[in-house]
Amino acid sequence: MSDPKYVVITAANCAAANRAAALDNMGGFAQDLHGGTDVMAIRYGVVLSGLNPGGLVFVQMYESLSGLEQAMEVIGGSASYASLLKDQNVQPYVRNIAKLAPVPFDNASALPAKYLVFTRAKPVTLTVQEMTEKVAASTAVFAANGAQTLRFGQIITGNEIGQQLLGVSYQSMSDIEATYDALAQDTNFQQLTAGVDVNMRSVIQLQT
Repeated sequence: MSDPKYVVITAANCAAANRAAALDNMGGFAQDLHGGTDVMAIRYGVVLSGLNPGGLVFVQMYESLSGLEQAMEVIGGSASYASLLKDQNVQPYVRNIAKLAPVPFDNASALPAKYLVFTRAKPVTLTVQEMTEKVAASTAVFAANGAQTLRFGQIITGNEIGQQLLGVSYQSMSDIEATYDALAQDTNFQQLTAGVDVNMRSVIQLQT
């Protein structure tokens, strides 16, 4: 199976009282997408820390942007999506598309990831190619400390166009802590963080 080349990230506001029902409908919408598109993976959950705590995040991964076109058609006929907007008053405020870089990472686990960490950064003294190389050189540190998946790419639509986005999933908060403790000692990651402006890091508790 080929790797995804595009990731679509939708973030939305939702009242706390409506969150449980909204998450149920996000699961239903995910099923609709799996049945009506060639989506390769879907993750969704609640923002725990960082930008907009309590917000909802829905992530879709595709091999091509034709998958997003299919998704737009599914939205029109999805009862779950309609309920999100009408019944839970979920209010999407951003939909970003990022084109993923070919950064190899293979640390598959039978256990489902419980957390997703998004880090957004703007190049300052490093080029995008240099940033990609530094991330690729640091993947062994992520894997050794519990990261389960890792994707890195450039935002091409939505907010913060041209910035880079790193998404890494984990089984536990302790794995996140161990990873960043180890990265603080990693030369490649030190060079990466010194050459960029990190303007967002959010932890999302995944439901699937």
